[in-house]
Amino acid sequence: MGYGKKMVLTKSRRIILNTLATYGRSVFAMFVGVFSSRWLLQGLGAQDLGLMGVVGSLIGAIVIFETVMQVAVARFYAFAIGQAQTMDEAAGKDEIRRWFNVVFLIYTALPALVIAGGYPLGLYAVRHWLVIPPARMEACLFVFNCSIATTFITMVSVPYIAMYQARQQIVELSVFQMLRTTINFFFTFSLLYVTCDKLKYSATFGAAVTVGILGTQMWRAWRQFPECRVRKSYLFDWPRLKQIFCYFFWEIFSCTGNMTRNQGSAIVINKCFGPGANAAWSIANTLANQATSLSGALTGALVPAVTTEEGAGERAKMISLAFRTSKFGSLLILVFSVPLIAEMGEVLRLWLVNPPPHTAGLCTCILIAYAIDKLALGHHVAISAKGKIGFYHSVVGSTFFLSVPIAVALVFAGLGPLSVGLMFVICYSLVTLERIVFARRLVQMSVRHCLFRIVLPILVFSGVSYAGALGVTFMVPPSLGRIVLTTLVSLVLMGLLGWTLVLDGEERRYVAAAFRKLVGRPEMKVQPA
Repeated sequence: MGYGKKMVLTKSRRIILNTLATYGRSVFAMFVGVFSSRWLLQGLGAQDLGLMGVVGSLIGAIVIFETVMQVAVARFYAFAIGQAQTMDEAAGKDEIRRWFNVVFLIYTALPALVIAGGYPLGLYAVRHWLVIPPARMEACLFVFNCSIATTFITMVSVPYIAMYQARQQIVELSVFQMLRTTINFFFTFSLLYVTCDKLKYSATFGAAVTVGILGTQMWRAWRQFPECRVRKSYLFDWPRLKQIFCYFFWEIFSCTGNMTRNQGSAIVINKCFGPGANAAWSIANTLANQATSLSGALTGALVPAVTTEEGAGERAKMISLAFRTSKFGSLLILVFSVPLIAEMGEVLRLWLVNPPPHTAGLCTCILIAYAIDKLALGHHVAISAKGKIGFYHSVVGSTFFLSVPIAVALVFAGLGPLSVGLMFVICYSLVTLERIVFARRLVQMSVRHCLFRIVLPILVFSGVSYAGALGVTFMVPPSLGRIVLTTLVSLVLMGLLGWTLVLDGEERRYVAAAFRKLVGRPEMKVQPA
């Protein structure tokens, strides 16, 4: 009994530490990104920035596959780690090692096959399909080749990076990501002064940083985790290979729909409105990614814990953590999004001086869409932890496949580049409803609990906070001081409403424990979940 309490306390401390590490990394990346994005626009110019975004979107399809499959691999690792808690130590490690070897086999063959098939198609798209000025064709082909090299090393690293996530070694991952962010910060500053072809320079530097950082992480994982050892007898484990490929198939189906939405949006904008509109789209995505990184700070710490609890047979604890993932993920993205949406025009003016047209509208739509997505993020994590994802992903993937036709229809309706932003809001709203329904069916997550403990409190929280922020913009002339005042007013309102209306008693204790750890005070005893 005492050992069980100790294990719960250790898990709680690990989640808090991982949360603080990833949140600190995200805040740092957001702060650095404010300057980096501005320098990138100034250094490359709107046309080259748009070209980099649309050419990168071609290989971005493979990157999205890699990201989704890395999460899927971490799911199998974390589930095995949960199962290992019910075995003796040697058998538990052997179970995890078997999964690593199967994944290692897949990721020595998959990158070569994907790139062999995708490379000639990408070259054809760059040369004959995309709208690219003839004078920049050579540079765009160079960017595409660098993206291919970066994608290859990224995919090969999946079996090792996923082990960090499954083992909940989020602190070390955060350190490497902060190092990468710092290097990129100085790189973007150098763009203001170099005299070579800046598009080629950007592609070369980005590829070199990715290869260096991921190579170091792979070596560290091999040294740190004894499960990361290759054994020939474990490679061709056909039952495990079949299980992984079935899981991958449905993940990739959903991912393909997601890719169609993301990359298709960039192509629709490029074909309908030209590279200049792609610059606005790239900036909107950059800003939205900074917002989602804050909520990802918490969800990144909770996702492996959710899967591990399911693997250990602790369904009630898994559901509790999943609901917490949805609630905290929503709160954290709104902390950033509410004051930003209220001051979007002024922020873009001060940040970019001359932002491309339609940037403010696209930014607002994407922020709203991602906030809607977080309302049922925990439901998605719980379904993935369960493992029965076939019908679920077929429905969600089909919804994402509808995104491009929706965007094209809105373009023909005369809504301009804003059509893509509105499409994001529509698709994420539908997907959120689908996640809630499937989580009720597959893992018995209560719809009533979601509606009255998450959705309605979050709507009141965001509505009142936005009204307060908007009130400041009506009473005070535009300036940097007004942005600061708007942010302070919205943060005070969100703090009061979040503590009293949104969080329950157990979640308040969780937040208090994280705050005590942040300021260095002695931690009070954390009660088991």
